[in-house]
Amino acid sequence: MGDVTDADVTAHHVSPADFAEMMEQGGEEYRVMFEWFNEHGYESPIDKLQAEHGLTFSRLPEYLERAGWAQ
Repeated sequence: MGDVTDADVTAHHVSPADFAEMMEQGGEEYRVMFEWFNEHGYESPIDKLQAEHGLTFSRLPEYLERAGWAQ
């Protein structure tokens, strides 16, 4: 995103325990969810999906440029 927008973008990871503290209600569910994201995350077989469905997916930089995010 930073490459396309020419902005400084820094990922900031919050520990599951710190996130739970920030949440007043429903913190436990969010903590479990983000713990899973941090430890496992999603994996998508992009090339396989494109081939199986005859589609061409856009990568984030391509999408951002088409959507007018480029400077």
